[in-house]
Amino acid sequence: NGLVMSVNYGSGAFMPTLEAARALALSMLGVAEGAGVPMVTWLCDMDEVMGDAVGSLPQIREVIAYLTGGPREARLEQIVTRLSAEVLVMGGLAADIAAAEAMLAARLADGSAAERFARMVAALGGPADLVDHPDRYLQRAPVVPAGEGFVARVDARAVGMALLSIGSGRTRPDQSIDHGVGLTGMAHVGDRVGPGRPIAVLHARDEATFERAAAAIRAAVTLADAPVPPSPVLIERLATPL
Repeated sequence: NGLVMSVNYGSGAFMPTLEAARALALSMLGVAEGAGVPMVTWLCDMDEVMGDAVGSLPQIREVIAYLTGGPREARLEQIVTRLSAEVLVMGGLAADIAAAEAMLAARLADGSAAERFARMVAALGGPADLVDHPDRYLQRAPVVPAGEGFVARVDARAVGMALLSIGSGRTRPDQSIDHGVGLTGMAHVGDRVGPGRPIAVLHARDEATFERAAAAIRAAVTLADAPVPPSPVLIERLATPL
């Protein structure tokens, strides 16, 4: 019935500035309007890591936790909830955003969202019990970068490049991806980190790759002596005329 998407800008996104992201969004909206297709676009800030995990299997763990009542990073939850609500309204399944968000909350609470995800995994050839028993399939290899203070800035692109360097992604189509490496428990702007709260838990295969990625992640996170308020993640809504 239409298109709903986010256009991200900042250190962790392809578009470096809000102005560039808005120009791209307006261009896509113009194409959609010309084709007679309704479209909603949200401009979203990506000046830090979105969610708590980076990497294939760490992010699957985050998805399972999100769907089954585990931790939900606030910025990620805002984007997931708003974009999903826009889809429900555009599809005629909810009268407005408030009704759609209530529907989403109900599906998370009653377990039907997790059950649907489990069915999707099984239909695609994955294990039928992944949601119930993720530890059977998702490796753990955590080590912890250190730091102390309040997170003031996170260079999301630098974090991504650090993980890319140890195999979490590819720079050429012929390269393989190590699905087990990545990070979880990422600290966000405003969080206090120190001995009891690391910047992140880094999943690496050996000490050498850990040290390389950990140093890059430490360099990507700027700490301050006092709390820094986080920036809003949902910045601006753009849409084709109804």
